[in-house]
Amino acid sequence: MGERDWMRTLDEVDQAIGNCLSALERYEAKFVELLRERTVTPGPQFERSLPDASPDVGWDDRLATAKAGADEVEQLLAEQEAVWGRWRESLAAWRRLVEQK
Repeated sequence: MGERDWMRTLDEVDQAIGNCLSALERYEAKFVELLRERTVTPGPQFERSLPDASPDVGWDDRLATAKAGADEVEQLLAEQEAVWGRWRESLAAWRRLVEQK
């Protein structure tokens, strides 16, 4: 194994790190978005009694929105886990290559 193999492996590690950081940025952006959507400012609506549990209150819509957000975050976490896995594989290959020299 020559210097080219070492450089190629190092490039793969660099690319994997870039992919991990990109996935992390998407995760953080989604998390901030979800927090922004969930932020509630106390006001007069809290002074009233709780609404009836009738279907027209909108709870189904709120639950559906929450589930969609949770599903998206779960997908981003799975993507991040996969990218980190590829990075770890590239790092292990690089270490093996360095140890052989």
